[in-house]
Amino acid sequence: MARRDPKRALVAVVAGLLAACATPPPEADLEPAKAALAEGRLREGYLDLAARAARHPADAPTRVWLARARDRYTTSLITGATQALQSGQPDQAEPLFRELATVPGFEARARDGLQRVAAARAPAAELRLDHRLSAPAADPAMQRRVSLQFRDAPVRSVFDVIGRTAQVAIVFDRDVPPDLKVSVSLRDTTVAAALDKVARGAGLAHRLDDDGTVLVYPDLPRKQADYQGLVVRSFYLTHVDARFMAQSLKTVLRSRDIVVDPKINMIVLRDTPEGLRLAEQLVRMHDVAEPEVMLEVEVLEVKRTLLQQLGIDWPSQLSLSPLPMQLQVPGMPFDRNLPVTLRDVLNLRSSSVEAALGSLTVHLRREDGDVNTLATPRLRARNREKARIMIGERVPNITSTSTSTGFVAESVNYVDVGLKLEIEPQVYAGGEVVIKVGLEVSSLLDQTQTRSGSTAYRISTRNANTVLRLRDGENQLLAGLIQDEDLRQQGKVPGLGEMPVVGRLFTAQRDQHAKTEIVLSITPRLIRPLPVPSAGDSSFRLGTASGIRGRMEDAPPDDAPEAVEAPAADKGGERPQVTR
Repeated sequence: MARRDPKRALVAVVAGLLAACATPPPEADLEPAKAALAEGRLREGYLDLAARAARHPADAPTRVWLARARDRYTTSLITGATQALQSGQPDQAEPLFRELATVPGFEARARDGLQRVAAARAPAAELRLDHRLSAPAADPAMQRRVSLQFRDAPVRSVFDVIGRTAQVAIVFDRDVPPDLKVSVSLRDTTVAAALDKVARGAGLAHRLDDDGTVLVYPDLPRKQADYQGLVVRSFYLTHVDARFMAQSLKTVLRSRDIVVDPKINMIVLRDTPEGLRLAEQLVRMHDVAEPEVMLEVEVLEVKRTLLQQLGIDWPSQLSLSPLPMQLQVPGMPFDRNLPVTLRDVLNLRSSSVEAALGSLTVHLRREDGDVNTLATPRLRARNREKARIMIGERVPNITSTSTSTGFVAESVNYVDVGLKLEIEPQVYAGGEVVIKVGLEVSSLLDQTQTRSGSTAYRISTRNANTVLRLRDGENQLLAGLIQDEDLRQQGKVPGLGEMPVVGRLFTAQRDQHAKTEIVLSITPRLIRPLPVPSAGDSSFRLGTASGIRGRMEDAPPDDAPEAVEAPAADKGGERPQVTR
């Protein structure tokens, strides 16, 4: 059997110890990452913690700090990219969204952001409808420039001049009066604009057919129903409710043919191409992401206690009790104690009385303590949605109820004792957040029993309710919830304790002071600010009071149904609603 070299074994043990000493524990590895996060280098801190979590997957502190760093890092990326998009700078938002795509779990959020960047760079989206239903201005011939000067001229002659200039055929409806006249004075305008102005001035309407022919007809609801093409378009809504969107379309655009499918939050609209373009712009105004805010809350309970106890605590009582009489019985190994009789009490002597005197205690003590209880929750809340947090315990409150038959029933109600915080944010344009804050701090004082045997608790409560208006990243401290208690106790020897100067030797004094203060620190961080559309996206030309961009409105027949329900897709589901 081969012998082991003791020197080699010793060298191996020393090398192992050195390697173990050279490898710092995971907790020590977190210090560089913590420093990076504190200095605002969020990407560096996150990547450092992610690498250390891969090396130490079972280390709980590393995983906790990694979750915090990921939250701060992604929040800063999303906030910066969203603000860049709102300010009209998609080039600055794109690298932030691409950086967000590298964080596991945020790929879908990054893709959505990149789509918004592409939409911001592209011109305003238009409906890709069939060319036969497109507006006249979409045809290249309609963009030619023309100048017209007519006075009391037949309207058919004016349209013929415009048709020859644009090299398009003009076809009149049979109900267009041949003796209808119009006066026109236009300079350097497009053919499309000239057609529109001449038609409006004569009380007519027109449309460009698929073969380049312009159809002119009277601007009457019956004729519009014959000549205007209709298109069906579905809108899948992401953020706005389909019922509210349908009501907005009926109110603003006077749309009639709308189907609402609440199961998939979709609306189907049938209207003219121009009406669908207006509907798309209105949907774009409503279907925006709900603002969200991350609230960094810090609740600090500072309790300061001061105890001072000085003096001499003299004995306060002397107890005297007679000693029992003992009877010696021959043959028994112990004596028997006899009860004390009245004769024994009358014949008491100093040797038969037991004296018990309390102890003398000298107090020289001073205690000073500060107790800080810190809670730092991070609450993410949607706009106008309440966020609640409870830190404490639920104390059972038992109530007994008896009936006339003698039956006794007990019920248990739980009372929340501890820290309760309720926050409701409301995000406004410009990065301002209005926060309704409700804070309650309660503590259990004592427990009492009622006459019926029920258990009740005495609870100390401090409340604060306020409304704050803060900007993104602005901090606000709420303090002043103070509970102050003073307790002074003195123990003196009667007579001697009242003497000046010397009386301090016969006095014991206890002074106790306790002061508790609640401090609330709150900082809002906008994750998804309120989108503020540009001037071009927040307004569009609608038409006149009597017609929506060339569509004349008329009152529906009296027997027309207000709403028709479509058959349900499945049993128990909501049925789409068709409105007219």
